[in-house]
Amino acid sequence: MRLPKIEFSVKNVAAALAIIQGLAWTIMSFICIIIYQAQPVFFTNPTSYMEYLGRAIYEMFILKDGTHFRGQIFTCDVFAAFMWIYFLLDIVWMGASIYRLRDNTAKAVVTWSYITLFVCFWDFFTFVLLGVDYDRCLYYSGTSWGSDVIADEGVCANVILPVFFIASKGFVLWIVNIVLAVIVLRTSKQMITLN
Repeated sequence: MRLPKIEFSVKNVAAALAIIQGLAWTIMSFICIIIYQAQPVFFTNPTSYMEYLGRAIYEMFILKDGTHFRGQIFTCDVFAAFMWIYFLLDIVWMGASIYRLRDNTAKAVVTWSYITLFVCFWDFFTFVLLGVDYDRCLYYSGTSWGSDVIADEGVCANVILPVFFIASKGFVLWIVNIVLAVIVLRTSKQMITLN
């Protein structure tokens, strides 16, 4: 069965938004994978705050040198594995979204909805783990990096939190994705039951 026009428009917007997000995440994941594999050393002594921040994020999540605090979940190897999962997952999400734009059947829409909900679940799982890392980083600040607790807490906030917010898609896109996936899934299932 074909979708009514208003549902068709909402579902097209949802699929287009997923393609844009999927492409952005695929590119970001791919760049992280390349940098992780190459392990370039391009940092000297930072001369600005942004250079310091970039170096700290690189050292915590990409540079293969172990953990930075006790109980760190997102070590460099784990982060690389998550980037591979995101890379593959977002290719599937983009493929399902392109298929959804070409095929207006309820089956294509339901498939897209389930994939989108899984992407949202994976995002949630990722930012919960990053939240645990942030908590552990704060707990162990002053013991792992030295005695300057305020500076260590600043590293926790300025290194883990930006990655946390990127992983959660700023929360707004994450919520939009869930809402659109649920709405699209409900209307598509109603169409299937009407047949």
